[in-house]
Amino acid sequence: MPIAASVSGTVTRVAVGGTAAAGTLSAVGFSTNSAEGTLEVDRTLFLAFYSRVRLTRPDVYLDDELMANLVDSVEVDYSLDDPIEYATFTLSDPRVAFFDATSVSNGERGVVIDFWAGPPGGVAKWPAFLGNTESSQNAMPYRPRGVFRSVSLAAKWADRKACLQLPALSELTRGAIIQAAAESAGVYISNAVTMGGGIVRRPVDINETPFDLIKKYGEVEGWYARTTADGAGLEIISEDQMLGGEPVFAFDESNTFDVPETCPDHPVTNWVLSATEVVTTPAGGNPYQTTVTEAPTFTEAGAPLSNTITTVTTFHGVETKRVVEEWALIVRGGITVLAEEYALTSRVTTNTRWGDFLYLGANGSSIQRPSTLLLTRTTLTETLMGTPHSTGGYAWTDGGSYNETYALLQNDSYVDEAYSWAVGSCFPGAGRITISRLYSPLDVGGSAYPDGTERASSIYQFIEVSEDLITWGTATIYPYGPLLGVERKEWFANTAGDEIYGVHTRATQSSSLVGGVLTPATGSESVPAFVQRIITVNVDATDKSGYARRTEAPAALDYAENVDELEAIGRRRIRRDLSDTLAIPHNCIPYLRVGDHVSVTNRARNLVLKDAYVYSIKRTANVLNGGMRQVTTVKIPPDWI
Repeated sequence: MPIAASVSGTVTRVAVGGTAAAGTLSAVGFSTNSAEGTLEVDRTLFLAFYSRVRLTRPDVYLDDELMANLVDSVEVDYSLDDPIEYATFTLSDPRVAFFDATSVSNGERGVVIDFWAGPPGGVAKWPAFLGNTESSQNAMPYRPRGVFRSVSLAAKWADRKACLQLPALSELTRGAIIQAAAESAGVYISNAVTMGGGIVRRPVDINETPFDLIKKYGEVEGWYARTTADGAGLEIISEDQMLGGEPVFAFDESNTFDVPETCPDHPVTNWVLSATEVVTTPAGGNPYQTTVTEAPTFTEAGAPLSNTITTVTTFHGVETKRVVEEWALIVRGGITVLAEEYALTSRVTTNTRWGDFLYLGANGSSIQRPSTLLLTRTTLTETLMGTPHSTGGYAWTDGGSYNETYALLQNDSYVDEAYSWAVGSCFPGAGRITISRLYSPLDVGGSAYPDGTERASSIYQFIEVSEDLITWGTATIYPYGPLLGVERKEWFANTAGDEIYGVHTRATQSSSLVGGVLTPATGSESVPAFVQRIITVNVDATDKSGYARRTEAPAALDYAENVDELEAIGRRRIRRDLSDTLAIPHNCIPYLRVGDHVSVTNRARNLVLKDAYVYSIKRTANVLNGGMRQVTTVKIPPDWI
């Protein structure tokens, strides 16, 4: 039968800083045999165990008051998916009741959570959470027990949306854009500009939180965002660099018993991604480019039937000239019926001149390209036809009288537009639009034509038939912009039936005259004209992944600049989806943060010093027995992509 045994002696402890503390120890145990010898024990460990603290404890402050009636546990959660940290704790206190005179539940309260932990002789506190209460609920019949949910200080700014618009070819890095967007939202980011990133040439219209913007750009650059240690803002960490250097902590069999593993679950292995790319001229390339497209049709015998040939000339990707030719199998009009032939029936040539836009390229050199400031535009239409003639001309088989024996390709109409722009305005100050075509004005007693009309000349001349002088002012006619007045010249009949050319209509701020060619084009020398083209990539890792093919084809992405970046997004998505996930339970590790580089050793799972990064952390402090545990979720990306 066990007999009592006692041990007594002197215990000496050296505290931090070298101060010695002495005390006595008395322990009573049971043994079936006698025991002799010397027992040595650390006094701090013993007292900690005796008081059920075990060198750890949480302190919770509400509005700077230490809460003495903590029960159950205190939990704090952190994640790379959310800039906001969350904490829960339970109080057994009458003040958790909403209608208590000194209630701590009827409003937002500042929350500070400190965790005490450390080795013998070096116990110290470290800040685990700083924020505010968000909600609470309580139960128990006689002494209310309330569970409080709290959010970190990031909740004050995490949902603020940025408002940022940039024209195309801003030549800013993604880091600089993130910084500007964050400033517009009033969110502090510690290192956005220094992160740099790729050059953005697409127009930018940002209406989202800086955290979401970093996540989006992070698919290209390999970035994650996490809250700064003081909770004041965000910092960007690089996925491509976070696994470099030495790990801040090594998980192995000496500090964790189990390493629960979650393998990828039916991941996407094939991404079909698309975007639009701003067309730019390669360094040293010719800024002028010409492209020709055709749309031919053929008879059953294979002979040409029709064709549309479009020739486009661009300057830095912006159209400056377009020629459209229409070919067809026709019977040419004339004095006799000719055999069917394949001929050019019409040609429309448009020339456009834009104002100059000057900007600095990524290398600091000055580049000139078109702006959105439209200066002039001319449109010449040529048609296979004859020139109308009075009854003394050549009689064609269609009953008309013409100046030529057979139809020729000749000028049919010419439209000339010219605009002048007020300095700093997005609308032109004035415009002049003239239209010329083959015409002969009516003239009673003039040359007789087969259609029964009498005209001033015996043959149609290529003359001006209308002119619009437009002045835009400050008055606005929605949605076309400001219009002050229009003066139109044209041929019109007088009371005698003769046509004269002169000012026929005048209007001021008349919405009936707004539309068609009178609608002012908007533009600015500070805004470049640009052209975008669709780009597509297919990133397929099915064979290497070992999983069944699963394809996703989302809508066009608005943040990829070129094919290489689309490729990087697809590879990064696959890399993240195929990462192995380990949820490691262990004793609490102070100061470990999401995004930190760690290593994992678990030979049962063939893991030996495997590099990983911390994805989320859940810390739990047991108020009753002083135990402090932590579940650290880490991700191990595949090394083959």
